[in-house]
Amino acid sequence: MKDLVRVFQEYATTASLQFEYGSEAHINLLKGDLNPETIYLLLFPVKRRGIQNTGSIRIQARRYLGKFLLVKGSDYSKHYFTENNNQDTDSKYTLNVEPLIDNWETIGNAIMCLGLELQLWENDDAIDVLDANKDGLWCTFNIVQRP
Repeated sequence: MKDLVRVFQEYATTASLQFEYGSEAHINLLKGDLNPETIYLLLFPVKRRGIQNTGSIRIQARRYLGKFLLVKGSDYSKHYFTENNNQDTDSKYTLNVEPLIDNWETIGNAIMCLGLELQLWENDDAIDVLDANKDGLWCTFNIVQRP
């Protein structure tokens, strides 16, 4: 069975996303990109659990638990949504968060097409994250892989 880290890496390469895997400290050192349209898939260390068969005599599947950021460059001075009577058309949500929801769904669908089970696939808005100032989605997953 292919490990989930490789699944994410291959998906990112195919979808032209910048992929990084590592600890929060490592990923936080990511430098700002000159192109604010670059989309990053930043995968944090994955927890793996074996799923035993009913007789508890062998591992029959893997459970992967983890988080990733799906983000793009941001302008720190922009407003989040409509605060201070600003229009939402120029907001961090409209420009950076909302467009990534489709990417997040596409990643989930691609994982399911490989025969993996999404038991949890959710996200929260992520604004002004990392030293490189990115906006996007903070994603959480629980995925089961059976042979």
